[in-house]
Amino acid sequence: MIPQRKLRVTVEIAKKNGKSQFVSFDETFHIIGNTQESADVGSSNATITIKGALARDMYYLATSGSTLIDENSYFNKIIVEAGYSDRFGVIYDGQINNAVPDFRSADFSITFLCGIRIANRLTDTISKSFKGPKPVRAIVKEICDHYKVAFYDGIDTDDIIVTDYSLSNALPEEHFRKIKNEASGEKINITTGTYGVRLIYVGSTKGRENLIERSINPWDVIGSPVPTFLGCDFDSRINPSLRGQDPIKITSLRFPEMNGERYYIQTLSHVFDTRGEAWMTKVNAVKHGTGYVPLVEVKQ
Repeated sequence: MIPQRKLRVTVEIAKKNGKSQFVSFDETFHIIGNTQESADVGSSNATITIKGALARDMYYLATSGSTLIDENSYFNKIIVEAGYSDRFGVIYDGQINNAVPDFRSADFSITFLCGIRIANRLTDTISKSFKGPKPVRAIVKEICDHYKVAFYDGIDTDDIIVTDYSLSNALPEEHFRKIKNEASGEKINITTGTYGVRLIYVGSTKGRENLIERSINPWDVIGSPVPTFLGCDFDSRINPSLRGQDPIKITSLRFPEMNGERYYIQTLSHVFDTRGEAWMTKVNAVKHGTGYVPLVEVKQ
């Protein structure tokens, strides 16, 4: 039996009384979306469009729980599960930054612009202050422990430090930006995603050896891997087990030279369209030990 495509998008509308309302959409709706994770960008993001929902449902989703109205409002959450009848799992778990309905055509639609935050609302802040030098990984771990999120230490050293660190009443992402800017030694990044929080080096695959290695088989790859100067690019059937930065082992029939090499996922994107051909995971991978030029933000 040929595995069938499966998709489920669950939106959680948070309420001030602590209760939530859930709205779910499956593959019977026309749903288009993509998610992105990168080892060089601090957070993952997603854009998801749902077509054909009832107008009242879209109105409710577009107007509920806006943090712009009340800073004590909880962030609305979204979970995307995708794959096939034989392999199905979470590919995105984040918060809704904005929900934009479109009533201009007969087939109404709503688009969710999503990001990943550790805190549940704008007032869930934390203060940290230390005199003298303090290892970066110790501060990041304390913040992760406070918010009860998973932490992966990819630098494994106390030599990277910040000195006289102080930031009050700030969201964890604000702490992470300040830590990255003030850290001494090798350049680091603090990434947040469905996996939690990871502290890694920028411009190097060093420090990712202890992450779970995933196998990429020929029957999962669409076409064949494309060798690059630093590693390879490939598209595969949607694979919910892959995460940005994960080590992967590729088995290629066209390029057997790749077999046995260890790669790391540098950028990862899940692309899906329940009424179209797009149903894939797009991966850019770098070889173990490779030094590379990281993505940089171009300031206008």
